[in-house]
Amino acid sequence: VGVWPQKTSGPIPDAYPETWLKVESALRAGFRGLPGGNSITRLLAAYRGVRNRYMPPNLSIPVILQWADAHHAQTGKWPNNDAGAIISAPGETWDMINSALSSGKRSLQGGSSLASLLAEYRGVRNIQRLPPLTEEHILLWADAFKEQHGKWPHRYNGPIEGTGGETWTAVALALYRGFRGLPGNTTLPRLLAEHRGAPYSGSAQRDSSMLPLYKPKPKPDLDLFTIAHILARADAWHLHHGKWPNENSGPVFEGAGTTWNTIDSALRNGHYGLTGGSSLPRLLIAQRGMFDRKAAPSLTQERILEWADLHKERTGRWPTKNSGAIPEAPGEKWSLVDGALRDSRRGLPAGASLARVLAEHRGVRNIQRLPDLTLATILHWADNHHARTGDWPHADSGSIPDSPGESWGGINSALSLGYRSLPGSSSLASLLADHRNTRNRKRLPHLSKERILIWADAYREQHGRWPKNDSGPIANTLGETWTGVAVALYVGQRGLPGDTTLPRLLAEFRGAPYQHALAAFSVTQILAWADAWHLRYDKWPNINSGLAYEGADVTWHAVQSALVKGARGLPGGSSLARLLAADRGVRNRIVIPSLTQERILEWADLHKERTGRWPTKNSGAIHEASGEKWSIVDDALRHGRGGLPKGSSLAIMLAEERGRRDNRRTPPLTETQILQWADTYHAQTGKWPTHRSGSIDGVPDETWSKVNTALTAGNRGFARGSSLMKLLLRHGRLRP
Repeated sequence: VGVWPQKTSGPIPDAYPETWLKVESALRAGFRGLPGGNSITRLLAAYRGVRNRYMPPNLSIPVILQWADAHHAQTGKWPNNDAGAIISAPGETWDMINSALSSGKRSLQGGSSLASLLAEYRGVRNIQRLPPLTEEHILLWADAFKEQHGKWPHRYNGPIEGTGGETWTAVALALYRGFRGLPGNTTLPRLLAEHRGAPYSGSAQRDSSMLPLYKPKPKPDLDLFTIAHILARADAWHLHHGKWPNENSGPVFEGAGTTWNTIDSALRNGHYGLTGGSSLPRLLIAQRGMFDRKAAPSLTQERILEWADLHKERTGRWPTKNSGAIPEAPGEKWSLVDGALRDSRRGLPAGASLARVLAEHRGVRNIQRLPDLTLATILHWADNHHARTGDWPHADSGSIPDSPGESWGGINSALSLGYRSLPGSSSLASLLADHRNTRNRKRLPHLSKERILIWADAYREQHGRWPKNDSGPIANTLGETWTGVAVALYVGQRGLPGDTTLPRLLAEFRGAPYQHALAAFSVTQILAWADAWHLRYDKWPNINSGLAYEGADVTWHAVQSALVKGARGLPGGSSLARLLAADRGVRNRIVIPSLTQERILEWADLHKERTGRWPTKNSGAIHEASGEKWSIVDDALRHGRGGLPKGSSLAIMLAEERGRRDNRRTPPLTETQILQWADTYHAQTGKWPTHRSGSIDGVPDETWSKVNTALTAGNRGFARGSSLMKLLLRHGRLRP
């Protein structure tokens, strides 16, 4: 295909179904006889000289300069980072060289660039680090140009002779933009007119419009750069927006090419004819009385409280630190006042806040410093709530009229977490349960069958019938209901064992009629159901077989439970499988009949005679033993069931008694043995074996693939990490 392969190059046509990704994995992880720690790119770099972009070779300054000299000789100009590939170094690009010089990769020091390197060693002009200019230098170059050409230069006159790369265009741009140490805001024609009396017929706007700009941004309106114009535009901004502009306010007016940031920069740095040393905020503070946050006037608590009273009168609420501007004090904000109180600025004492001042002087509730609580106070509020509503309060009962600002949710949180001088680890429900004898659903008292029966007797005496699950509240109890009792009896809550119901309890201890009472079982009846099942389905039932007979409300699972637990008139201690094994001769897989090695070997010989292969644990049923399977026999050999010793297996037994090869217990190998087989293979075929050479003649059940796997994985007496090819190379059978 004309290119070297990568791990993503897909299938290998000459070695289907191999892929280059599989080869990459084997090289990296050491699979399939490879040592590991390698890759396709590294392999090709080492043996075919293919460039590895992940491990490029080291660089040196002399080599880079040699490539640069060759580039200059071929093209007539020095390279930059956009010059593309390096002809004399395949795989290298000037952008890669510049990146290595900058970041310090590939054994270079870093912190440099291609331009800096060529400037230092070849004297090439570096446009990123141009030397400073002065008007005197420019005028001297202009005088030389006039003497040589008989006219003054303009920005289109190209290079300036004898300056090492300077051009009149660059000079004009530096004069106008203020680059390279020049003050800016002038042009080359204007400079020559002012200092050399050169004719000047243009305008500042024309000169500036002819200069190239690095970014296509709007041109500044030079007429705005006077103090009077700046203040006029600031007044218009304030009138329209209700606030004074700052450096982030965008364009001075809609459609303008000048922004407030440009004006602020010009005021600070003295651009566009301004004197410098000022700023937009300073100008507006001095000329328009704008609020100066850095020089804010002193404050007093009395003045703050006066503003707060006016805020309350105007809005109906006391101010917070998020209440915004203070109309009575232009420039002030409640957030600034709160910050001054907290940080003890502007003449205020330390350790206060707006919330604390209002709490102390106006009685406003401060949620950050709530008053302490006592259990007596909470219980007093709870008694008032109960007297008013007829119910005891809970966490969702809302606000507390007796204490404005308090809520039952807040009280519950304080009791739980230990806020406001409370001990914690409690709740409103627990408090009322302990002190007002209310029912706490999360801490219900224990129940007993005796107590439930007493309540049931009282219910029957009062109503003339026994209670049911939906009989409602239980008289003379604190919130108990018959539904709650029924749930506790069935689930096993509140100290009860569970697994029963209210009707069963009353039937058992009070003789109450129970329409769902379970009928007794008998062994004869169960066997009759099983015989009918076997006759219909041609198999014996198990616990997952569903209903015991058509239309029944009894399942085989219920039969199993009664046989095991001794319920419904049965003695217990049995099971469905044991019952069918004892009375119907059905094989019980858990209790298998006695086995002997002789019997198993007899079955194995017959299997070999019938199929031509020795059996394995996956060979299915044993034809000569109804109900037996080779998997059951193997399991019995492994775990010592049916009278067999523990720790063997079907494969081990056949290997020991019938000489069948056990793939998990293959015999050890030696290098001498493998080399003898390889020499025999070479003498027969004229070539050396590989892992694909198939079986080894004269050695039953051995293949060259198994030999290679043993060498690679470290099996059968070998250390890990070798292979058949490595073995033949090491002993001179193959040449590298």
